[in-house]
Amino acid sequence: MLAGMSLQAWTQAGWLREHDTRPAEIDHLMAVAEGDLADAASPGHGVAVRFEYAYNAALKACLIALYAERRRPGQVSDVHHKIIRSLPLTLGPGRGVAADYLDACRERRDRLEREDEASRIAEDDAAALLEFARELLAQVRAWVRARHPDLAAE
Repeated sequence: MLAGMSLQAWTQAGWLREHDTRPAEIDHLMAVAEGDLADAASPGHGVAVRFEYAYNAALKACLIALYAERRRPGQVSDVHHKIIRSLPLTLGPGRGVAADYLDACRERRDRLEREDEASRIAEDDAAALLEFARELLAQVRAWVRARHPDLAAE
């Protein structure tokens, strides 16, 4: 149901709201995402915590793309899912695989509070998500500069 829709259709459905984005908001979200990346790379944190920080950084990258398109999430119960699934609508339809991967990570992250799930996250899982988040944030930063230079940091 989400595939093939547009940002306008998502807005009409109430999943998104129009937003008058300011450059300072983009800068703030970028800084938060960079902080999450630093925490995700910190050997002082356990693997499950690093996985969660990497997930948060990637989610922020998706949110930055939405903000750059002058949208923000609506009042929906599955807000992370919608933010992630908006990636092909903002960066282009070729981002479906990236959205699939990040959505699978979201499901794992949602299960982290269960006793056994944290122990099932391997070093390789956290490292792969960290690399994904770094690349996605860099791509979003370049995309904002190219598509929305009025919102990009100088």
